[in-house]
Amino acid sequence: MLVVQSTLVGYTLINGTFSIQMALLIASIYNVAYYGDIVSHPYFNDLTQEQKDFMTRVRSFSIPFTHFCMMLINLLTSSTRISLDGVKAASAFIGMIMYVNLLLLITEAMFLFGLQINWTVDPNVAGVYLFFEVEWTVFLGTIVSNMIFLLFRTFIRHKIQLDRIPERKQLPNVDTIISIMEVSNAFGAQLTPLLVSIFIYY
Repeated sequence: MLVVQSTLVGYTLINGTFSIQMALLIASIYNVAYYGDIVSHPYFNDLTQEQKDFMTRVRSFSIPFTHFCMMLINLLTSSTRISLDGVKAASAFIGMIMYVNLLLLITEAMFLFGLQINWTVDPNVAGVYLFFEVEWTVFLGTIVSNMIFLLFRTFIRHKIQLDRIPERKQLPNVDTIISIMEVSNAFGAQLTPLLVSIFIYY
């Protein structure tokens, strides 16, 4: 967790940013609208009706709803005008649980495609599976981008040190932590799509 305002209110690395969640929400709606109901394809003839309903529910409801909630949560936790630290901490934790649960649902849906998907069977089937992979790649890319940002941040030393606490035990000043939050969000909003693009390309 990267602390942004106090030790009680943090910005969870897993939750991503408002812009990334909004992009995933739009992409999930587009995915459903463009590819339609793929469970009727002969590729899924071996699935039970319950499994087909699960696939449809994940694509049509679980993914868009979770990303919409994550947008609101990230908007709340990143707002400097709202000083409800307890609400921010609780919403960030709830958002983390919701996002991890979504990834578990996506993983279960991916297993319904088989252990090795046939990418040439149908563009719609391959497109939906690729979108599931993008969801996972965005999640992993968000974590990696924050790790890289924290790595770069360790090489920057504060210009003014007013206390005499040993350097290894020092914590960043509150104003410094708040100011780097926007930089961290901007860094992740650019690096995460880059990592996803590299994954799709290769």
